[in-house]
Amino acid sequence: MTINQPSSRLGDGPADPGLAESVANMMNVAWTEPGFCVPNGAVYPHQWLWDSCFHSVIWTTLDLSRALLEVDNVLSMIGPTGFVPHMTYWTDPDAHAGMWGRSRTSSITQPPIWGLALSEIAAGGRAIDDGLLDRATRGLLHLLEDRPRSGDGLVPVLHPWETGCDDSARWDGWATTPFFSPPFDRVGWKADKVRLVGSLVFDDGGAPVDNPDFAVGSVGFSALVAWNCELLAPLVAASGHPGVAARAGKLNDGREELVTAIRSRWDDGRRTWWDEPLRDGVRPSCGARTLDSMLALLVDPRPEMFDQLVDPEAFGAPFGPRGVHRAEAS
Repeated sequence: MTINQPSSRLGDGPADPGLAESVANMMNVAWTEPGFCVPNGAVYPHQWLWDSCFHSVIWTTLDLSRALLEVDNVLSMIGPTGFVPHMTYWTDPDAHAGMWGRSRTSSITQPPIWGLALSEIAAGGRAIDDGLLDRATRGLLHLLEDRPRSGDGLVPVLHPWETGCDDSARWDGWATTPFFSPPFDRVGWKADKVRLVGSLVFDDGGAPVDNPDFAVGSVGFSALVAWNCELLAPLVAASGHPGVAARAGKLNDGREELVTAIRSRWDDGRRTWWDEPLRDGVRPSCGARTLDSMLALLVDPRPEMFDQLVDPEAFGAPFGPRGVHRAEAS
């Protein structure tokens, strides 16, 4: 059985026909088999998890079939316990197999934006089959249930790359050369990140479940997990398949747990939410005021914080918010 559950759209598409045509041309040029947009055909020809989910959102105003296909391909590589890898090497399966310890996919994940993508597809009028809903749900439940939580209940990231903010000032405590010691040692930090891939711990199904050298309860990542649970739950509840529909309650419960955890990490003095390492206590860098921490506003809205996004003394900048608060040393 398929469903078509309406939800709130992000918008009605661009009002400028020229912009719509330009975006459509860009997306069509980037489209490749078996059905996704390459971020960069020369440098990044592979499929990334949350890139493709955002591409899918764009496709909802251009071509709903491609919107569905792109997110379907993201979730096609889901593992037996629900792990969704952040990269799929469709045309060159062994491109980075030496680093990941496996071929075809990476061994880490990224924010599960497929909840947003599927809710936008459904709102656009396209039916979503139960098989895809099942994979989407299992992927979120894996993050909620199979990863060890931080002390306050945040979902941990097991590698900086999992956040999509891999150069975040919040990871300064794990860098061999601190980010605020100019010049930024880009080569050294890349070596640190490759090293952290090597310390990942996996379950029997190949899913990463721990990292003794980097396991951090991330406010931003947890907020995105909670938000995508919220977006996906109504679609799951409306499914005609009892086994799928029954999991809607788990998604809602998981969201509530994470919202409580995120609220507990708020710091009135710093005006930010603190991440929480699973080991070695709290590192000073975990409270750096970064834009990714503001993702908490998705589930813990604090009206006074929204002004920081446009305040030039905080995150405000001429061409969109900066990644790090202006007052941070880094």
